Amino acid sequence: MDMEKTIKQNDIIQLEIIDYGINGEGVARTGGVVVFVPFAMKGETIKAKITFVKKDFATAELVEVVTGSPFRVKPVCNRFSRCGGCNLLHISYEEQIRMKKNILRTTLKKNTKADFEVED
Repeated sequence: MDMEKTIKQNDIIQLEIIDYGINGEGVARTGGVVVFVPFAMKGETIKAKITFVKKDFATAELVEVVTGSPFRVKPVCNRFSRCGGCNLLHISYEEQIRMKKNILRTTLKKNTKADFEVED
């Protein structure tokens, strides 16, 4: 029987970011647990420190981007990661539009059971 490793608070693990959460955070899966990582981007391989663990989800902080996304940009504000006012400045505008359209489409489908075309 193949046992999956259980993650614990303060573990530093490598993750593949597979999607975005509703707040723009990166989403990964490991050991049957969904991990939310602010400032991580879809398509990236990262190292993250686990900060909170529940039965089916965890949160983590981004430690290192191992393989970056082509849509990662340098934030225009030098207080970006400390302030908390703008959590998407590290994502190109074009990728933000794609991400936000997908989040809106998913939310509408989840709540109405219907498909929607979301325009720019």
